[in-house]
Amino acid sequence: DVQQALGDVAAQRVTVMISNMPPAMALVRGGKLRPVAVTTRTRAKALPDVPTMIEGGTNFEQTVWFGLFAAAGTPAAIVERLNKEVAEILKDPAFADKLSATGATPMINTPTEMKSFVTIEVDKWVKVARDSGAKAD
Repeated sequence: DVQQALGDVAAQRVTVMISNMPPAMALVRGGKLRPVAVTTRTRAKALPDVPTMIEGGTNFEQTVWFGLFAAAGTPAAIVERLNKEVAEILKDPAFADKLSATGATPMINTPTEMKSFVTIEVDKWVKVARDSGAKAD
């Protein structure tokens, strides 16, 4: 449970952890947690004074992302309409402000761009898993 783990860090039962920004932001804003670095390639808009891991000298970049997917074979017209509608929501200033307050940054892509992004992400993490020597049980 992320909230329990964050609480353990705030109570100093755990020294440090890596967390998604949204669940941690209330504790950061409340002064209970001190962000040390972000794992994104660039600094987070919600925490502009917090350096990236790369700036700190560690070649580490990892971003949590969410995507909207449809079943294979969904007609292109429906995919395009969904993409357009979601992009409009993400561009809405009120919605963008709510996302920003949690540390999230909307990423608006075309379906083709998203497919490419997912392919790159899968390839990256397959390599990490292989290079680590980890085995599935």
